[in-house]
Amino acid sequence: MKQRIIKTIAALLSACMLSASAVTVCAFPTAPSNLEEGEFYTLTQLAKTQETLKTDDGQFSYYLARDPHLCANLTQYHGAGGKVVIPDIAGKIRVTGTGIDFSGRDDLTEVHYAGFANITIFADNYEKCGNLETVSFGSGLSDEFMKWYFPDGIPEADYAVRRCNLKKGMFAGCTALASVTLPDTSRSNSASFIGERCFENCAALKEIEIKGKWALEKDAFLGCSSLKKVVLTSEIQQIGDHALGFIRNDADEYLKCDGLTIYGVSGTAAETYAAENGFPFVAVSGEKAAGTGDVNTDGTVDVSDAVLLARFCAEDTAAVMTKEGLNAADCNADNLITNEDVIFILRIIAKLTVPE
Repeated sequence: MKQRIIKTIAALLSACMLSASAVTVCAFPTAPSNLEEGEFYTLTQLAKTQETLKTDDGQFSYYLARDPHLCANLTQYHGAGGKVVIPDIAGKIRVTGTGIDFSGRDDLTEVHYAGFANITIFADNYEKCGNLETVSFGSGLSDEFMKWYFPDGIPEADYAVRRCNLKKGMFAGCTALASVTLPDTSRSNSASFIGERCFENCAALKEIEIKGKWALEKDAFLGCSSLKKVVLTSEIQQIGDHALGFIRNDADEYLKCDGLTIYGVSGTAAETYAAENGFPFVAVSGEKAAGTGDVNTDGTVDVSDAVLLARFCAEDTAAVMTKEGLNAADCNADNLITNEDVIFILRIIAKLTVPE
């Protein structure tokens, strides 16, 4: 019986590794899965000519490109202002880039990005939109997007879609901006960037929470003189010079703002920045621990966890796990991470073992 179980586990491991290889190969599909016959050809030709198209509601112009899959890039807004919702789908095609100049428009009050995880480069310009009060990003991939592009789930190799970079000066001078909700980029395989001067002189902004793998470039929140509370998670990888808690005077000198307190996990970039710049630091507990076997920290224990851990044990450099994932990987609590833990996960999946 024992030999039979071992053989079964070995077969499952083999299947897992084959599955991982297949995922890598098809990580970037060329088109949505639901295109009708002939539709793909038509859209491909439009991508070659980059003809200007409009979204179904007429609010945005865009063009198609291949990167290498079909994708849409928004170029112009035709709406009346007020609340602007940046779509994640144009027609049936994923929006991967935006480059709309909203600068100086006082008729904008709110901007919402429907699917941050679709768009990898935010090159919009909202500089000096004096009445813009709220900026927010959708919490993740839409059901439609998942169905069209990833019918079998998002391949691990394509987790870069969960990254977003906010361009230099993107919201600079938005003096009424009081609420910013940034996306959680924890599942990205690389850091997202808040660009230099991205929120410069957003004087109404009082607090902000930044979750996931973000890097704050220098001067990112320069001139946010009302900023009193910043909450940073342990995955914040970089905080540039004067990114938080500084203003710059007419002589181009940096001056420290009073009243800012930084909240974060001890021993991380948040504490280092606070100590180096003399800001009060409040230590908070680390992020919620992942459950036993949930090595990719997505909230479930399944084959993808076994695949990731097997690759990690095989010293695959592309198999990266977070601190929480590493803690969850020691399934048998022997203070080692080995193939024995892979077997433990497979037993959880097969319901032969109940995780604590």
